[in-house]
Amino acid sequence: MSIVKQVNDHFKKILSEGDPETEMKNLAIEMAKYDMTMKGKPFPTFLKPYIVDKKAKSSFQHATNNIMSAIEKVAEAFFVDPKFKNLLELKDLVEKYAKMSQVYPRRQIVSRLDAFYTPENGDIKFIEFNCDSPSGMGWHDVMVDMFKKLPSIKKLSENFSLDADKFLDTHTGMLLKKYHEFCQVKGITPVKEPLFAVVCATDSTILSDVKVIVDVLNDKGYHAIYADPRDFEYDGKKLTKDGKEVHVIYRDAVQEFLDPPYYGHTEAALKAYEDGNICFINPFCSRVGGLKSVLAIMHDRKYAYLFTEEELEVIDKYIPFTRLVRDLETEVCGEKVNLPDFIRKNREHLVLKPNSGYGGHGVIVGPAVSDEEWASTLKTALEPGNTYVVQEMVPIPSDEFPVVEDGKFLGFLPKNVNINFWAYDGIFGGAYVRAASGAIINVHQGGGMVPVFYASR
Repeated sequence: MSIVKQVNDHFKKILSEGDPETEMKNLAIEMAKYDMTMKGKPFPTFLKPYIVDKKAKSSFQHATNNIMSAIEKVAEAFFVDPKFKNLLELKDLVEKYAKMSQVYPRRQIVSRLDAFYTPENGDIKFIEFNCDSPSGMGWHDVMVDMFKKLPSIKKLSENFSLDADKFLDTHTGMLLKKYHEFCQVKGITPVKEPLFAVVCATDSTILSDVKVIVDVLNDKGYHAIYADPRDFEYDGKKLTKDGKEVHVIYRDAVQEFLDPPYYGHTEAALKAYEDGNICFINPFCSRVGGLKSVLAIMHDRKYAYLFTEEELEVIDKYIPFTRLVRDLETEVCGEKVNLPDFIRKNREHLVLKPNSGYGGHGVIVGPAVSDEEWASTLKTALEPGNTYVVQEMVPIPSDEFPVVEDGKFLGFLPKNVNINFWAYDGIFGGAYVRAASGAIINVHQGGGMVPVFYASR
């Protein structure tokens, strides 16, 4: 019997003999202390971490590190090879700021790779990347501490060793590293106590996540503040907030700088970025790595020259069939096909996604829709000005989670599971899991988030 099954079976027994309703109530109280809410409701989670065999962690690291290296090469190709412009769409202000002078050795700095993981055979299938503005680090780390204090988890730990990643330790080291790299490139001496501004809009759904990051930085002895993108002032040399010089910005979504109602009020930060006078993470060029078409470039062998043999091995093993939706011929399983015809005929095995979408919005899962809706979405995808990708429908793994609703324990129910691998400066930094009843697994669409616990004897 696998270690994962042993742990899960033992946990079921513990919870059946315990008081899951009180545990969930107390967990909600603890989360409320951090203002962990989503759309006015308690933050969605379940009363069990996702259990992974500790031996699997090395495969997570190997896959993540190679995929991040490959993403970096695709992003670099966009900026140096004109033929990639039509494959990786950046438009208007995003393109303008993304193409500004590169300060750091890497373009992709803080990233989250979303995947399906099948523990029975160790298979991983990466389905999309968020290299622009991944969120949830703060929530994750406080949830790890909360889960470890649960009576049921304490009892489980009497029989098994349970470890979890803490993202913000790695994140802090990354911020310091990038600040020193920035100073080296600029030829300036780093200040001993840099001020970090962690930035998102005041009405953002992840505001409480951002504030945890601020608190952790301060608890570690650094100087950090929360800021809205519109809060800064710039004198041509220094970026300030409330009269204090800011040395590093760690931001949330690019839209909060470049789209209405923010743009027109964020010029101070943007001008400092344009002048190269602020260490800005993630830089705007990171937006390239978050486009769905990056997976299409990786999977298409015509671009194999971009990658090393090791990267290609990982790509072949872990990236599902993905293509930009265009009216052209492409290769599928060694056979040339007309791509639109192939998409029309294979609805049951495919997914259509907006290239630059996020949060699961606009994703159409073939088996879940009618032929008419599928054809309509394909027509939209082929229209000028629209960019979609088509991707192989990967079997969605599931796990059983204890569900408490309205204060009542409903038992262990199956949920579809999406694992998310985090990378800092291209290196694996940990994982968490999102789980939901439907095929689109996203916290913004009703899914729950739980930490990953690595189990061993």
